[in-house]
Amino acid sequence: FFFFFFFFFFFFFDQTNLLVHTLAINNKMKGNVYCRVALGSESRECFIKDGFKCVVIIDKSAAYSKDMPIAFLNRFEKQLISYQNSLPWYMRNWIPKMTTMLCEVFAVNEDELPLLFPGFNPETVASALSWCLAEKPEEQKHAENEPTELKEEQVKPKILQLFGAVSHPETVVRMACERKKRFQKDKAKQDIFHTL
Repeated sequence: FFFFFFFFFFFFFDQTNLLVHTLAINNKMKGNVYCRVALGSESRECFIKDGFKCVVIIDKSAAYSKDMPIAFLNRFEKQLISYQNSLPWYMRNWIPKMTTMLCEVFAVNEDELPLLFPGFNPETVASALSWCLAEKPEEQKHAENEPTELKEEQVKPKILQLFGAVSHPETVVRMACERKKRFQKDKAKQDIFHTL
């Protein structure tokens, strides 16, 4: 049985590969390059330019789930893109500090942050730090000498402002009422809700 399966697999793969090469060669001779795009049982030949590249972006959790066909993923070069990895080394240490600061200011536990900020995930704070890095003051951007590092004290108010603007108003009000002593209204600056 194994021998039959092994033979069938390589025969089938070889025939499929031959079909793809024949399709590409025949169409290339005519001056056009085509690609067969399939979704489920439907497929269609599409004209593509020379040098065409396809980029597939998949969330890490979805990429390695049992629902993702391995044969699909194996066709692509895989790269993990992470906000944490794109940050300078000195800012990576700030991620837990900024997360703790958000928890203290809004009087929540770390597992309650997704309730307070829609879409919050482990990359959210790193993404906000990347935004702060891109928003450097103009004098630092155009300085002729070596670029200066952002200071943690410069970033804290920006992070609070950024997260305050996207916070869920009902949750903020509920947290402020339930945890009056721990909620830091002066730092949270939640008099106006931009998300309403």
